[in-house]
Amino acid sequence: MRPSSLALHNNNFKTNHTLSSSCRRVPLPCTSRSRALHRSSRTPLDETCVAPLRCSSGGSLGDDDDTTSSLVTTGSPNVLVVGAGPVGTTAACLLSDRLGPSASVTILERRSDPTRMDDASRMSARLYPMALNERSFDALARARLEDIQGGHKLRGFAVLTKEGRVKQFNLPGQDEDKRILIDWVTWTSNLITLARQKHPRINFQFDTPLRPSAFDVDAQTVTLDNGTVMKYDLLVGADGANSVARTALYGDACTKVLYDGTNVGYRILQGVDPSYLTNDMLRAIYDNDDNTARIFRCGSKKTSIVLFRSCVDPSRIDAMYTGTVALLSDATAYSETVHAIEGLPHSVALAIAASNAANAHNPPSSFGQVRWMREFGKGHVALVGDAAHSVTSSLGQGATTGLGSAVALADAINTDDIAGSVSAYSASRAPQAHALQRMEVLNAYATSGWRNPNASKLWSVIARAASTLGLIGGLLLSRVNSGVRHSTLFHGLIDPSITLRDLENQFLKCISLGVFVLAILTSCLCML
Repeated sequence: MRPSSLALHNNNFKTNHTLSSSCRRVPLPCTSRSRALHRSSRTPLDETCVAPLRCSSGGSLGDDDDTTSSLVTTGSPNVLVVGAGPVGTTAACLLSDRLGPSASVTILERRSDPTRMDDASRMSARLYPMALNERSFDALARARLEDIQGGHKLRGFAVLTKEGRVKQFNLPGQDEDKRILIDWVTWTSNLITLARQKHPRINFQFDTPLRPSAFDVDAQTVTLDNGTVMKYDLLVGADGANSVARTALYGDACTKVLYDGTNVGYRILQGVDPSYLTNDMLRAIYDNDDNTARIFRCGSKKTSIVLFRSCVDPSRIDAMYTGTVALLSDATAYSETVHAIEGLPHSVALAIAASNAANAHNPPSSFGQVRWMREFGKGHVALVGDAAHSVTSSLGQGATTGLGSAVALADAINTDDIAGSVSAYSASRAPQAHALQRMEVLNAYATSGWRNPNASKLWSVIARAASTLGLIGGLLLSRVNSGVRHSTLFHGLIDPSITLRDLENQFLKCISLGVFVLAILTSCLCML
């Protein structure tokens, strides 16, 4: 559930927007000497920036020739957030509340403003489904962004059996208002609108692309394409898995790929004719209610189909279909594959095959990679979301974990020691995010590794065995311990009362118990 790109639109951004006094935008003088001075003042970008928060009572910092100087006063930190997606917007709101009205918080986003997107652009966007849960809403409530408009209450899931029957499964928990099915565009637009209403001091700057060379981590500046230099006391990189902020701070080789899902992709079909679906399928998707929905899944070893209720038009049903990039790029082969799904109505298979053929000239969106990095920032630069701990959509927890990182950063920040705050944030949050990544890798190998050309088939077999043993162990533990659910990962990931590290440990205990039970059964069989 991650996009490769998103077309957004904004015509109303004013470049002369007035910033607060703590955020100076200093245009570089148009002289070759001053540009040379600025370039020569830069140091290698992978060095640790440990400069403390500098204070002044009124004068400029440095000598008169310092073209990037700005005034930073005690208690008036200047925060730049790179990326206006859900995680970046939430982080900006949390930091704005944490640092108070004297702080200047600016969000730089390379895309256009999604709230200005016209109907045609919205229809052409990749409106892939996302599921928000209790963990998501706990973080959003901290930022005062929980009043989401649009989306549907997610009641659960439904699957199509080989015999054509529909089986429904309910999500655990009691609070349906905190389980929402929504698309990325609708959610992002919601958050930006709410942020403008409840955090009016935050300055959004859209259509502002950045390159790694734009960052000077020693001088704590970001240089925009128009020559404007923006100085920061804290830079937050929330610009996704291909983060330019991360590259500027650590270089290109700072992450390790634990699972590569780039050879598996997806496409979206907007508007599946409801008459193509059986009555049982329609009842499952709409859940017999105007405000609720279920995610409907079916598929084979080579492809999976997800049907879901559109957030743009609640009466419409959209489809997300997946497969290897090679398969989706071959219209004929994919048509044969989708028509071979047992129980899937012929008209639905025909519509999906036609959609894929019409888009065969464009590469499908990728499921991405699980990228591990040791720390989530240093000096005056902190990384959150996919910039720090990217995952695939295997467990559907990428955005939720990113929101948790935004909360952790806001809790750790201390204007008396920005660099120390970033280190404290990294030390506390990295173990939690790493735990999720390990569970993500196990689940990704178990569920889709066998059809991923980049994945080891041996690891896929081991992961599937471990997942099965974990399910057996969880089933047994749940009989004697009410705090353990039989499907540990499925239930634990949406429960904010358990940390990700504790959830991982609980899952490992379930696997160990499953191994123990298997060993006993094997011994008994050998004795017969």
